[in-house]
Amino acid sequence: MRRRSSSGIASRLEGALRLGPDAYGAELAAVLREGASDRSLAVHDHDLRRRLAAEPTLVADACRLQVKAYTAHDRRRAQALAVSTGLTCAFLGGEIWLGRLASAIDLVLETRSFAAGERLVHHVRGIAPTLPSVDDYLHALRQCTRFYSARGRHRAMVRTLCLAAVYFAEVGAFQSGYRALHHAQEIVLAKRLHQEQTRVLESQAVVALAEGDLACAEAELEKVVHLCQWRGRSLPDSVVGNLGTVKMRMQKFLEAREWFDAILSRAETLQPTARIQALVNLAVCLRETGETARSVRIIGRAAKALDESLPAALHAEVHLVAAKCHLRADAPAEGAAQLRKATAVLNVMVEGARRLHYRRGIREQYCGRLKSLLLEMPEEGAFEDVLPLLGFLRAGILSDWLSLLDWCDAVDADESVPAILRERLREAMAEVTSLGAPILYGYREKYDDPFAGTGSPSDEIGSIYSAPWTELGQAIEAIAAVRSVASDPYGGTNAAALLRGAASAGRKLLFLLVHAGRVHLLWAHGERYSRHVLPLDIFLAFAESTHSYQQGSGSRADLIARLGAAVDVLVPAIAALNCAGQEIMGDVLVFPDARSDMVPLIAALVGFEPTRARLKAGLLTVRYCPILYVGKPSAPACQHFFGIWYSRAGLSFPRAELEMAGERLRATGVRVIDVAEEEVSGDDPGLAQADVIHVALDGFPLSGYTDPYFARLGTPGKGEVLGVDALQRMLSRYPYWLAFLNLCHAGVTSTRNFQKVFATDDVIGYPSLLMLNRTASVVAPLWATLDVVGYVFSSLLYEGLVRGEPLPVAYGKALADMYDHDRAGLVDILSTIRDEALRDRVVQAAGMWSDRFPLQRPYCAGVYVLHTLL
Repeated sequence: MRRRSSSGIASRLEGALRLGPDAYGAELAAVLREGASDRSLAVHDHDLRRRLAAEPTLVADACRLQVKAYTAHDRRRAQALAVSTGLTCAFLGGEIWLGRLASAIDLVLETRSFAAGERLVHHVRGIAPTLPSVDDYLHALRQCTRFYSARGRHRAMVRTLCLAAVYFAEVGAFQSGYRALHHAQEIVLAKRLHQEQTRVLESQAVVALAEGDLACAEAELEKVVHLCQWRGRSLPDSVVGNLGTVKMRMQKFLEAREWFDAILSRAETLQPTARIQALVNLAVCLRETGETARSVRIIGRAAKALDESLPAALHAEVHLVAAKCHLRADAPAEGAAQLRKATAVLNVMVEGARRLHYRRGIREQYCGRLKSLLLEMPEEGAFEDVLPLLGFLRAGILSDWLSLLDWCDAVDADESVPAILRERLREAMAEVTSLGAPILYGYREKYDDPFAGTGSPSDEIGSIYSAPWTELGQAIEAIAAVRSVASDPYGGTNAAALLRGAASAGRKLLFLLVHAGRVHLLWAHGERYSRHVLPLDIFLAFAESTHSYQQGSGSRADLIARLGAAVDVLVPAIAALNCAGQEIMGDVLVFPDARSDMVPLIAALVGFEPTRARLKAGLLTVRYCPILYVGKPSAPACQHFFGIWYSRAGLSFPRAELEMAGERLRATGVRVIDVAEEEVSGDDPGLAQADVIHVALDGFPLSGYTDPYFARLGTPGKGEVLGVDALQRMLSRYPYWLAFLNLCHAGVTSTRNFQKVFATDDVIGYPSLLMLNRTASVVAPLWATLDVVGYVFSSLLYEGLVRGEPLPVAYGKALADMYDHDRAGLVDILSTIRDEALRDRVVQAAGMWSDRFPLQRPYCAGVYVLHTLL
């Protein structure tokens, strides 16, 4: 009788559903008032699920009405069914509402609607690999793990954790991957799931392999081999493939070929992914053992087998290996075509990550390989052939962050977005920023554990660092659903398009690449590029001398000698660039890599007479672009000046320099802080209003800190000002357009934290920190400067600005003028020092200089670098 009643209610609802939403809603309310049982509503849910594939829209509409009605009548079990079926319908229809998934799992567990939960996680695991965002994928796996944990589904939990670990490795989040595997291993041991032990060990090997720990990967795979032998089982295909990959990465190519031949012989059981990967790796082995033609044929077979259902990383791998095979086969056109395909796939992979360190982690997996491939391209050719590689190499977390800030500003000004969502986005960004984004979060990333809350060993601290990024992602998802345009927060970071636009606008692009024991100058002019190769040892000696001097163990004389030698090598290369059709004129944008501090380009340009003459005439401007992003337009006003110095540092010039700067700029509002007397506050009205910020302190390089988390502008014990955390949080709010950092080594960069050196070319330093407001340009020295040089250069620079010259022109003229000033001209500038005693002492010393042109030295002429956005 009860069964007939349940079927009868289901039939009534089925009939009403055919009549439209209004009739269905009314009938649903009626059966609920009549006290319909959970069983009868479950029968109706079962009927709806059978129609998911054929009529998804009808089912989705029904589920929305059900959730509303069941919530009003407090029918929690029925609500769990409706939410589960509705989400499944949304996922199958391509709507990604992972923000609702956590609450759905909560509801399923609360109401013990386990059958509904099983169906939901089954569909979630099915669609997870197709999600465009790796953050969403990992979030989906986390919710599945929560459900499995609550249900005691330990085997499924172990498999999900292993899968998550591999995906963590693909985005460079190795600590998160190892934590997931540690959790899986604990479950295996506690529940005696011996059959899952091989899965955990193999996943451990995959993560180690991605991290580059080949010895660990080999050891874990050997354990799998022993386990399989002990159980009398054959090795799984994936294990055979991974064993071959380890041997290949160890450059044991002949041994690796045996493994790949073995796995390819299993044609009947081999999955497409394993087969293609084996072909790719076999092609690598053939190429490296001299069988280039055969390697081209093998990689061609792999490329033909690709389809859209296969992982993006596999597509990228095929194209990268194909590119190198074709380049080795002396087919640069086909190599360039394969590289374009590879970088297109890699960019899609990066676009799928929201966390900054995930985006950097994906890039880290490929930057070294792309640099090597770039340097295997011909030394001259069409710029379009190398543009995709350069774009990928020069994109980074700072350009990602600036794009996100611009997107948030656009959303905040968009009244079509509900106010509650805009407030949610502001709060989420504030939380992420408070954890150290964009720069310092990268140094805390090892604590980020998206699987916190599933029994992970790091639940408490992992939640602290992971939850804000999860909330930000869900806020972005919610806003994208109601906003019709610009839904991608990182849409402004199309690096190749930005470089193409700069070249099309007539700018000349110079890329500095330090790689594979050489220094490379890649010069893009119009539609062509040329690459000039220089020996590394001279520049490395200069870098070592600079580091020794920074640490107090080297001499200035040795630094000057090494610098001179590096400039002597650079000048002929600049002369070669300056040949007909490639003249170094106009607006030159320099794109440094992570090791370019050792290349004293400015010193060489000023020391080479033709380029110096063009700088002086305003026909040549040179600016470094450490962040590949288009800044906001700003009016170069000089009304408000903010200066910082430290009276107890024992330096003579800082106060005089700041007094001169305020006078030269004719600023109407001048605020100068002596940090010996008061601290610099981020809320200081003078700082908030400043057009120009000038810092004159003793300096210590950012790279000198074990972890930049501890870095502060200035020198420990000699006038520290603001730490990196304060700089990125506070100064990024203010609209200053120029910052002059007259601190020794202030332009030096760092790309490391306590754990590791980053493999990307994110150029992180005080200049890039001060450019986070999206309007500022920064002048900073690369090495220890002299007080006289700082005073003279800043005087000439500010004079140019007051004359109305654009900053790059004023900067170039100041460099050239300082170089060409004779002794008498320098004495005239130094005579403007306001402090009489200091002025008399300095002028007297300057009058005794033996050289007619005292500052015609690379150490003086090339120390200051101008950093700007595009």
